[in-house]
Amino acid sequence: HAPTLITRINRRIPERTSHRVADHAQVARVLGFFQCHSRPAQAFDEAMTQFEMSRQGLLQLFRRVGVTELEARSGTLPPALQRWHRILQASGMKRAEPSRASAQTPDQASLHAFADSLERELDAPSPIDRAGQALASSSRKRSRSESSVTGASAQQAVEVLVPEQRDALHLPPLSWGV
Repeated sequence: HAPTLITRINRRIPERTSHRVADHAQVARVLGFFQCHSRPAQAFDEAMTQFEMSRQGLLQLFRRVGVTELEARSGTLPPALQRWHRILQASGMKRAEPSRASAQTPDQASLHAFADSLERELDAPSPIDRAGQALASSSRKRSRSESSVTGASAQQAVEVLVPEQRDALHLPPLSWGV
């Protein structure tokens, strides 16, 4: 669901560069490197070496995920929620200031519609949920000696996988440029 949502947002943002930048996996590796680094002030320089990226390339990657140059250079990344708000703001889905009037402004209405669609996407059963249900029903068909996977353990496996899927919301589309 998250890739579909990201693709929709991606269509609203014009490509500003003619070349593609880092893929989702590399973005995740770089963010993980910074978040786990024991010396944040040296993380930027070490990341350039570790990921064989230029200073500009690394800064471009960080701009795509809502991190400023100052934050990247100092190794202090903002929380994912703050980065996500910055990405939405850059996409034109700016957060409207609270209005004193009872009617919503167009910006507020579009933001609420977007939030509602995001919630529906997250609440809908995912392929992982359906796979877990299929696994649970197939385990009931096995003989007792073969039945090592129960419906409860299949559900636990699904619950372990779903948070990882939701983390994908923090990954921007490939075509987001600087």
